[in-house]
Amino acid sequence: MSETDKPQHDRNPGHVSLEKSADIFQATFKHYFEMAMDHHTKAATTSNILLIIVGAIIGLVGLDHAIGGMVDFVGGLAVLVAGLFGAIWARKQHERYYYWQHIAYEYHKELSKIMPELKTAEVGSAYAHGAQDAAAKEFGTLFAKRIHDRYLWVSLHGLVAVIGIVIMVISI
Repeated sequence: MSETDKPQHDRNPGHVSLEKSADIFQATFKHYFEMAMDHHTKAATTSNILLIIVGAIIGLVGLDHAIGGMVDFVGGLAVLVAGLFGAIWARKQHERYYYWQHIAYEYHKELSKIMPELKTAEVGSAYAHGAQDAAAKEFGTLFAKRIHDRYLWVSLHGLVAVIGIVIMVISI
């Protein structure tokens, strides 16, 4: 071992150095936060696919320039099902995002305990308040503090479900 290499423990099998502990907490935080972000990606990707399918179905319903009959009713039903599935899927993906994010921030808190000089961006910190204030200044309070993307995705899919119901009612 060279002189620049630091021992990872002090010959006590149950002890890990602060530096190694910090590395472990940072890597674990990163892992769980990436898992959380993966659920945002899943929600967005699935939503995009569903919206393309819904667009195709609505295009087929309107192909004959009239809404009516069993085929259009089934098309409306398919749009309704896609909208309901999308709303449930988006909500579930946000729940999974929150789950993994919570675990990640618990590791981040542990990292902050062993490295108190670490400036954190957790909720309630000066960084979080500053970031939210900067976003509100640039984009307005409505978008920065009131509208959350988790509600937008679910609302969009809810609107798709309503469109499906309208198509079904008109086709009867």
